[in-house]
Amino acid sequence: MVFSNKGVSIEGETYLIKGKKPIAEGATATIYKCKRKGKQHKELYALKKLVAGDLEQQNKIKEEVKTLITLGIVNHPNIIQLVAHETVDNSTFLVYHLYSNGTLENLAEAADTLIMKTFTMLLSGILFLHQSGFRHNDVKPMNVLISDDKITPVITDFGSVSAERIEVTSRKEALTLIDFHARNTTATYRAPELWDIPSECTLTSLADAFSAGAVLFFMLFRKQAFEYNVGKVLLPPGEEGKYEGGGILIDVMLSLLIVDVENRMSVVEALEALNSGSLSEKQRALNLKFYKAKKIKR
Repeated sequence: MVFSNKGVSIEGETYLIKGKKPIAEGATATIYKCKRKGKQHKELYALKKLVAGDLEQQNKIKEEVKTLITLGIVNHPNIIQLVAHETVDNSTFLVYHLYSNGTLENLAEAADTLIMKTFTMLLSGILFLHQSGFRHNDVKPMNVLISDDKITPVITDFGSVSAERIEVTSRKEALTLIDFHARNTTATYRAPELWDIPSECTLTSLADAFSAGAVLFFMLFRKQAFEYNVGKVLLPPGEEGKYEGGGILIDVMLSLLIVDVENRMSVVEALEALNSGSLSEKQRALNLKFYKAKKIKR
């Protein structure tokens, strides 16, 4: 990346870098603040530079761009929109609108009513992603931007995306997927079924549902649900009584964080529960069964 008055040319438009330092950096990606060249252009953008060190990374970046283009056909308010993109040698440049309020990680503590609105919209974005045939695999507060209204969440960073449903038919496939998730997703938000994948199984969108539950935990308590190992969630001291009858947000959170994938609440069911204000009798029974034997240890 060269900082100069000439800027960076992407799809025939010149983008000028604002400031000499990036606004975010990762292992393979760097994000800069920029604007289109010309006095008539006032809007600020985020310019994401991805560098591919090998063929695997090149394919991963191509998949991310392909996903963003496909999702961009419908301008969903809770999914980041790709403004422009271009690949030069081993570098790919992605341009997005800039969200100056940061991510869910930066969001100040909020009342349950505000959390309800934001989380419901987040689930809507995740559901749209699944209905489009994709699974995000790395839903976490850092990957959810906050719009200018300080309420609307916008899902970003599709570098770990996969097909919504994957049929695993061999040990080799399982090991490949275990390695992929270990290297490309965040452990404290990763669904339990992605840690030790059986040789024959089906991975589904319920993995994102678990991650969404962990995000809701963060929104409610401003801390991670799991520090090291994923398991039965521990509520913060003084909140243990909420395992039963702690309100619809707690009920939905616990339903999404059930380790057993066959008993876990789906994104669709979570939206239905939030809209109706209560769990189904079936889900309430599943929650009681899963959390009943839980012993709180400090």
